[in-house]
Amino acid sequence: MQDGSGTNNLTGLFNTIITDDIFTQKKTRILEEDGVYIRTKESLHYYECFRKTNSVKKSDSDNRCPDCNYEIAPNSRFCRMCGKFPIN
Repeated sequence: MQDGSGTNNLTGLFNTIITDDIFTQKKTRILEEDGVYIRTKESLHYYECFRKTNSVKKSDSDNRCPDCNYEIAPNSRFCRMCGKFPIN
């Protein structure tokens, strides 16, 4: 999907502009405060944009993503919110 949309170069951009130290600090804080696991520097950037206008909604459902707690359809192996795949 990234290749077709022309966004495949963004991964390299975010890997360049976000240092490893900053990434580690921010992903640790986000996991502690929001319960959301950030996998990549690109995801960190998008999550910070998301949080500027949205709050974190934690689902009480048994069917939720283990990384972001977004409610997913039963038997789903993919999270539509954070992109986690596979979900066991």
